[in-house]
Amino acid sequence: MSVRSSIEDGIRAWLVLAGANGGIPSPDSSVIYANQDAPRPALPYLTVRVFVYDVQVHEDESLIDDSDPPLWRGRGQRTSTVSVNGYGIGADEWMERAVFMLRSPSVVASLNESGLAVRPVSGMNNLSGILDESTQVRFQRDFGVDYQRDSSETDVEELAELELVEHEDDYVDRVVTEVIDLS
Repeated sequence: MSVRSSIEDGIRAWLVLAGANGGIPSPDSSVIYANQDAPRPALPYLTVRVFVYDVQVHEDESLIDDSDPPLWRGRGQRTSTVSVNGYGIGADEWMERAVFMLRSPSVVASLNESGLAVRPVSGMNNLSGILDESTQVRFQRDFGVDYQRDSSETDVEELAELELVEHEDDYVDRVVTEVIDLS
């Protein structure tokens, strides 16, 4: 599964949980991924779109395990931006409830299982407007999503053992070991 798909699935699970707690009928089918080529569910419904992902935060770590030979693995903190759009009357309350529930035990457990930490980065945007001959009720909010990225099996690298290198200079009877200070 790709990083983007993992983020979408984790955010979707959180929004479904918030909808179920708020009495939204069939919230599992009412949270969809944006830009799907499929019919839209009944109102209200939410769409999830990952705008930016895999943004490195600080330096990545190098991890060396105890296997023989030792293996190098990389790990680093990442962040992304996710936009949630709500359509229909009641979508704004659903999104507000989802933000309020970010610290509830059930949502924290769900997000931890997905390996995500979610934080609001914007307020609620009211994007309602005239569409054809009626008003389309629509709200939008952005969230920051933090997660940890570990190296995959293809990124793991065996380490070569370091050996002492001796350098012989012009004097045949003398061997000099050069020590280079890299600090």
